[in-house]
Amino acid sequence: TLLEGALAGSRSLFASYHALPAARPEHEGAFVALWEGSIPWRRRPLERYRARGDDPWGERLLRTQLLQELPYTIAFGVAPENTALAALVNVNPAQGEFTAHSVEFSLEEEGVDFLEFAVRTLPGAAPQKERHWFGLWPGIPERYDPSRSLGRRFLDQNQNMFRTSLLDLDLEFSRQYTAAYGVSEAWSAVAATVTFTSGGYEAS
Repeated sequence: TLLEGALAGSRSLFASYHALPAARPEHEGAFVALWEGSIPWRRRPLERYRARGDDPWGERLLRTQLLQELPYTIAFGVAPENTALAALVNVNPAQGEFTAHSVEFSLEEEGVDFLEFAVRTLPGAAPQKERHWFGLWPGIPERYDPSRSLGRRFLDQNQNMFRTSLLDLDLEFSRQYTAAYGVSEAWSAVAATVTFTSGGYEAS
């Protein structure tokens, strides 16, 4: 999931997002929001707009009368909760600086019955409190259907950089799988994925 931001005049910001291919932004309650400050967690946004349409990409003009020489954050959420953020951009209007962050999720080690992942969530995220999870599907799923999931685990810690594992799996050799990282309890709230073939993988 990617998010970009830009200034659009003296009182507006422009945001464009690119969600994952399986995403249906409007159907899943995705949104673009604007906060004052650099870490927006658990505060009400200045502006919030629900995604329009189910194409995985979109854009939004954020019009605010409050745009000053203060830090702001533009964020893209993949579920209705304000904390279900998959990507954000820290904005420094005075310097015209934009710093983008996305959830990073990678496969670090695998065996016939386990997978170990490295995760970097967004700054200030609390994975346990916000019900983050990771799960596994065969192939490349068109939707993150719980009936086809090979396993899902909720996180039990609140660091934003960590390694974690799925255990007791029964992986077939040389078969394609997709692991997903979710940022709220909903199965559709996926912020990042990695697709791999057992015995060697390619990140997506």
